[in-house]
Amino acid sequence: MKYKSSVYGKVGGKYIELNLPEWIDASLNLPCNDRDVLVWRGAHLKYAEVAYWSTENGSWAMSNGVLIGHVTHWMPLPDPPKP
Repeated sequence: MKYKSSVYGKVGGKYIELNLPEWIDASLNLPCNDRDVLVWRGAHLKYAEVAYWSTENGSWAMSNGVLIGHVTHWMPLPDPPKP
C-alpha cells in the first residue's frame, strides 16, 4: 500500500510523522467486494463516507445497502484502536 507521509501528530509529547494511506482513483482500481472503505464522491459532497464496492450490483453502496454514485476515490479504513 502506498503511503503519503506529510502529516505530523503528537505522540508521547513528541511530534512524529504519520503514515497515512493515499486516495486511490476509483476509475483505476476497486477494493475487494463487500469490504468497507472510505470513499470520496468528488464535487457532489465535501466529506468522506464509509461504503463498499459490490460486484453483485457493479456499484458502490452504503452499509445499509443504499446505492451511491459519483465515487471518485477510495482508501482502506484504518485498523481499529487497540484496547
